[in-house]
Amino acid sequence: MVLWVGLDFGEKYLKDYKERIIKNLEKIPEDDLVEPSIKIIGPAIESSKYYIEDDYCREMFAKLIASSCNTKLNNYTHPCFIEIIKELSTSDAKFLLIFLDNNTYPMVELEEYHNNGIVTPFLLSIIDFKNNDNSFEIEEKLKNSKILDNLLRLRLIRKNSSVLELNYDYNNFKNHPFYKACESTIESDSKIIIKKYRLELTELGKDFVACCIPKNDF
Repeated sequence: MVLWVGLDFGEKYLKDYKERIIKNLEKIPEDDLVEPSIKIIGPAIESSKYYIEDDYCREMFAKLIASSCNTKLNNYTHPCFIEIIKELSTSDAKFLLIFLDNNTYPMVELEEYHNNGIVTPFLLSIIDFKNNDNSFEIEEKLKNSKILDNLLRLRLIRKNSSVLELNYDYNNFKNHPFYKACESTIESDSKIIIKKYRLELTELGKDFVACCIPKNDF
């Protein structure tokens, strides 16, 4: 009985997956349709069979397959995108979605600088999400450091400390609740150091977002 239930769900996911592929293909102007590369579409279809029960995976695989059929995007697709999709959580994909609205975001990491020269880092990164701030719940924001670790590992984003956010006052982060919380816990003779970054997509990340991240929420 359990086996049949599982099969029913498999059919449901497969039907939805096919519909998503067709929907993405229908968005491509006829003049831009092209025969997809077998090294993209073959592994994508094969790998997606094991991940289609996840809604975000179905949508990203469908978008990747459609991108490989689009003359305007197929040169930006890469075989590694298949493995990257498999290593993203829904939160990871949702985080990448914000780069469809803005190319860069100011970010800081905080450290406690002790009087004896020892430095203790605080684990949570703080990001100014600009107009996307309401896109994340408090619980999701608390997971940002883990999300960043994974996206950095996959080389989809980078923390740029050489070029900071243009016309942005990083002292604004001193009003952030997490900064206030850290400030209240440090030793009396310590001080908080703000490490400033501009969060941005890598070149690989730009191509991945263009080819795999849908322009709608998950």
